[in-house]
Amino acid sequence: MQTFAAEIGALIDRGALYVAHHSADQDGQAMLPYLRTMVPASQLLAIPAPLPGVERKACVRTNQAGLRSKSL
Repeated sequence: MQTFAAEIGALIDRGALYVAHHSADQDGQAMLPYLRTMVPASQLLAIPAPLPGVERKACVRTNQAGLRSKSL
C-alpha cells in the first residue's frame, strides 16, 4: 500500500491537475510556495478563496495580485 504522499506524487507524475483554494491568510501564503516545489506550474491551479468579513481588504488585493503574477 502506498503512502498518501507517494500516491499524490504518482498522480502528479501522470499529469493530474492539483487544485488548491488559496486565501490571504498566513497558511495560504505559506502553502502555495510549498506546493510549487512539488507540483509543476502547468498542473497547479490556485483558486482564491473569498472569506468576506474575515480577510482584510489589503490582504485580498495583495493575494489576487500575487496569483495573477504567477504562471499557474
